[in-house]
Amino acid sequence: MHSTTSYKATACGPGCGDTLDHGTLWITDDGASFQGATGAFTLPMEGLRMDRAGATGDTIRITNPAHPDWFISTTELSIIRDPQLISRAQLHSSLKRGRRRSACCISGCVSVILLAVVIVFGIVASKDFIVGSLANHFPKEWEKKLGDALLVVTLPETSRVTDAELVAGLNTIAGPVLEAIPESEGFTSFTIHLSADPTPNAFAIPGGHIIVNSGLITLADTPEEVAGVIAHEAGHATLRHGLQSLINRIGTVALISVIFGDAEGVTAVLVEGSDYLLAQKYSRDAERQADDKAWQYLEAANVNPAGLVTFFEKLKTVDGSGAATMPTIMSTHPATDERIQALEKKLQAAPKDKSYRPINMDYAAYKAAVLKAQGH
Repeated sequence: MHSTTSYKATACGPGCGDTLDHGTLWITDDGASFQGATGAFTLPMEGLRMDRAGATGDTIRITNPAHPDWFISTTELSIIRDPQLISRAQLHSSLKRGRRRSACCISGCVSVILLAVVIVFGIVASKDFIVGSLANHFPKEWEKKLGDALLVVTLPETSRVTDAELVAGLNTIAGPVLEAIPESEGFTSFTIHLSADPTPNAFAIPGGHIIVNSGLITLADTPEEVAGVIAHEAGHATLRHGLQSLINRIGTVALISVIFGDAEGVTAVLVEGSDYLLAQKYSRDAERQADDKAWQYLEAANVNPAGLVTFFEKLKTVDGSGAATMPTIMSTHPATDERIQALEKKLQAAPKDKSYRPINMDYAAYKAAVLKAQGH
């Protein structure tokens, strides 16, 4: 017999290391079973422990001493009413006791929370500043775990381009720019991923991950154009725009979790908001800030920043069918005339005799290889 109800969950199972998997949980006769993007496992029913976690007790953490490094967590509290748990009095009563303890904890800590919130609101004057402050002080080890968990959701293995030469080509383009970013910007390293998605897009997720769609490679005409977009995404990353967007969406939960040091709870909730991260549109101010950072990084790398301008202009052109297009990147990163004009002013103000380092690769051949991999 097993439960017909499934629950969204995050887990660490066999060989997970520091990476959380995102998937589905069932309660069965055998125990707590989890199926994620990277595999499946079961925590045996004999010895199974289910405890409330998180500052407010809104997370159920499932463990078993037989597998001390494994766990499953869910924020779907309806699991408490799962028939398999109700029929097992010991597990069910422990969750009820945990609920009472959580209620007492909340009652006892409410003044601390209120005081912390008052202090935060007393120091900062606006919601945007609060979110920005949380993002900038978000522990790096949390952000790394969050980014690894988000990567599983946003770029599953089936969508990744793993061809060594194609990945190496993308790193050849990105390398000079990313290496020029100072450690003071908050990242010691970035990881570039190539997606098989044919739409011309690129985006950054927390933890230093930048995903470039193969469609962007095939739309660009020079490696400097691709480098410009990567620099722009790196700007969003170092400015913590993606992390700010996620925290802004679930701000109260994130605030409490950060205050109480609940890395697991806040990571689980933020991963649940990953679809929002991919669909959301940055503000014009955020886009201008990322443009300025991109320009700074390109200049530091001695890579011609004109590529950033020409690519944005390319996005506003007409496709081969004669119909006006609005590529995906334009919906999440709108290249307005105002922004293009601001970049062109920077270009005009740059020294005319400055020589930039060319990106040493046969871009036409690389582009053709990417097109071939897409089946064209």
